[in-house]
Amino acid sequence: MIRRLLLLSMLALPLPLGAQSPARRPLAILGGVGLQFGEENYGPGVHLGGRFTAYARSWFAVRIDASYDTFGTIGTYNVAPCPGSCAIPTGDRIKMLSTNASIRLGAPSNPAWVLGFGVYGAVETPSDGSYVRPGWNVGFTTSMNPPVFFEMRLHGLLGQQNTRSFAVLALGVWL
Repeated sequence: MIRRLLLLSMLALPLPLGAQSPARRPLAILGGVGLQFGEENYGPGVHLGGRFTAYARSWFAVRIDASYDTFGTIGTYNVAPCPGSCAIPTGDRIKMLSTNASIRLGAPSNPAWVLGFGVYGAVETPSDGSYVRPGWNVGFTTSMNPPVFFEMRLHGLLGQQNTRSFAVLALGVWL
């Protein structure tokens, strides 16, 4: 359902909007895939996000991102009964909400570096339950066509939890 809405919104963009420079359009939506690092038996996931560009110049921009990432189980595994106090799984998926402030270093129509920090909220995890942690992100972005861009970012969480980081490959469209 969400994929259909995303596709329809991308196809419904008027042509004059597509001719504008990405630096003049402050809003974007993103969708893609991700991989988490830390929790065993959890594989690729889905990334959905939105972006607001608060400040933009020819080689520098300040952006605010909000995103939702979810990662499902892969394969099967058996859990043997354990005596005493054992960790009880708290969910069958990893679900993350995040808000990030980042900077883009490079021209909007050329490849550019992305650096930032943010707050990551785990809505559900298999072993740690829910929590909120600060984190960082670093990545790369490039324009594919004036309204469309590709972005790759690595997000790292600070603290002592099993989900330590995740990488995201996403396509975005400027609105």
